[in-house]
Amino acid sequence: MLLNEIQLVLPKLGTDFESGLIKFLGAFGEVDGESVTFAKSDEKLMPTMKLAVGDVDVPKADFHAGEENSIDIVNTTGQERQSPYQYRYLELDEFMRRIGQYDLTYLDHIGFDLPWFNGVHPEIIKLREKLTNKWLYYLYPTGENWDFVIPGTDDEIVSKNINYKIIRRPKFEIVSIDYVSKPLIQFDFRVDAKYEKIVKLFPEAIPDDFNKNVWIYLKNPYDIDICFVVGKSYKLDWYKFIYWSIIILENMLEGGYNAQSRKSPGNISENGL
Repeated sequence: MLLNEIQLVLPKLGTDFESGLIKFLGAFGEVDGESVTFAKSDEKLMPTMKLAVGDVDVPKADFHAGEENSIDIVNTTGQERQSPYQYRYLELDEFMRRIGQYDLTYLDHIGFDLPWFNGVHPEIIKLREKLTNKWLYYLYPTGENWDFVIPGTDDEIVSKNINYKIIRRPKFEIVSIDYVSKPLIQFDFRVDAKYEKIVKLFPEAIPDDFNKNVWIYLKNPYDIDICFVVGKSYKLDWYKFIYWSIIILENMLEGGYNAQSRKSPGNISENGL
């Protein structure tokens, strides 16, 4: 069975933050009690992606593909490292007050970062191996440990022949992070504002001048960071950037990187869209 659903689950603590987060992110999908199912750019694409509050001890990510595969979003390194970046935490209510002057346009991706200081996190490696034929899973073409699950149709997932002309949202990002020990869940979305205005609106955040977005860290009751990554809207979809350097996981499992030879549509990054 192919991967049909990815769900991020936060422990149910009964705080205003939980209900406020679900309510706000409901703008990108449909809220059902204590969960939100994010709208797809095309209903034929899989997997469906959700955020829920539930009876779990720690934040986790569930991957449903006939059987459930889960990863706890916790620090298992036994080390503590502070982020080298400067930022201040922001209350969710204050974030919503400020962002309210702009329209939310689309959710590009959600995902999590797991701290690991020596290559790829072992749990991520296990997940890659277990689900390799059940999803469209890509490594980032410039070499960072930023893995992406790209939504696809049943036929695309089986054949790995992908139509790069369509929009695919939301995606799912799985990161092995090596400079900080605190795990992170992120929601990356776009608004109808220029990057410069977003930076001025959130001086507490970490600005990313290359990708034209800002990382806003929210005060929350969990032992992880929860970030909204907010940027300007684009007409096209940045995932086409990986076309020229496509890395499908089974190539690695068969004995090292063996990139498929395909004609490149150009070096496309979201900045140029």
